[in-house]
Amino acid sequence: MSAWAIEHIGMPPCSVKRTEFCNDYEKQAIHELQSKTKAELEHAERQMNKRLSMAQAEHDAVIAEVNTIYENVQNDPKLADNPADFKEVQEELNSIYENVTKELQEKFDFIRAEANHNWLLQVVHERSHGGKGH
Repeated sequence: MSAWAIEHIGMPPCSVKRTEFCNDYEKQAIHELQSKTKAELEHAERQMNKRLSMAQAEHDAVIAEVNTIYENVQNDPKLADNPADFKEVQEELNSIYENVTKELQEKFDFIRAEANHNWLLQVVHERSHGGKGH
């Protein structure tokens, strides 16, 4: 790429097919994935998906609990008579919901990064379309 293109457009993303745009860590991760057998790649993908499912299940359990608390709050006669208290509890529950959802996304990002998700999918795709096979 020309210096002008890099300055004005930016570097292309690192990928399995364009490792010249990868840093040393990324190149090493891609190489390690490419050296795995199809079975090893499939196992790594299953493990990552299992961890993602577990994180989603934990999130769903907390959200179900928040929803139950919210339903109980809506039916609480003491709070029905005091809109300011109801609003405060509602805002607190909304904050919990937002924090739990943010934490889930952070967990997903961490799990995917730890598994080198993007490159894992690229290597699997490359193998299934006639790339390096093991």
